Amino acid sequence: MDKHPLHRTWTLWYDSKKTLPNGGDWEASLVHINTVDYVEDFWVMHNHTKRPSQLDVGANYHFFRKGIKPMWEDPANSNGGKWVFTVALKEDLQRLDQVWENMMLGAIGEYLDDADEICGLVLGKRKAQTKVAVWTSNHKDIPAVGRIGQKIREEAPLGSNIVLEYFPHRDGSGAEFPAAIMKV
Repeated sequence: MDKHPLHRTWTLWYDSKKTLPNGGDWEASLVHINTVDYVEDFWVMHNHTKRPSQLDVGANYHFFRKGIKPMWEDPANSNGGKWVFTVALKEDLQRLDQVWENMMLGAIGEYLDDADEICGLVLGKRKAQTKVAVWTSNHKDIPAVGRIGQKIREEAPLGSNIVLEYFPHRDGSGAEFPAAIMKV
C-alpha cells in the first residue's frame, strides 16, 4: 500500500511539570512523541496520543515542523510571533479536542495560509483554561500574519466569544512582547 507524503515533516513534543528535571532546564523536559512524514503516520500518532481534554494540568503539546524546536530561541522562531486563543475548561472539552485536531490538520495540510510562515502549534493546559497558539516565523509580515489569523478563525470551531490575538515573541530589546498587535 502506498503512503501519502506530507508536504513537510512534523514533530510532536510533550512536556509537563512531571518531565521537568530537578535543575529546571525546560529544553531537557521536552519529550519527543513522534515525527511524521505521511498522512497515515499522522493519524496513527493522533489516534495513540492523549486528547487535550485528557491531559494533566500543566501539560503542553508542541507540534512543530521538523528541525524547529518549540522555543523562541530557535532561529526559525526568533523573529516570529504567535496567534493565541484561550478555551475555558468549563466549556465542552470535545470542542477543545476538535480545535486541536483542526489546527494540526491545518498545519500538515498547509491550509492555514502562508504555509512557509507556520512554524508550529502549542497547546498548554492549565487549571481553568487551555491556551492554543499558532507560531509564525516573521511577525513583521503583517499581511501574512493577518491572513493566517483569518484562516485560524475559519478553521477552528472557536465561536464568536473567543478572542484571537497575535503577539510577537519579543520586542526590539529581546524582551517578551507585552501586548497583542493584532486581533481577529
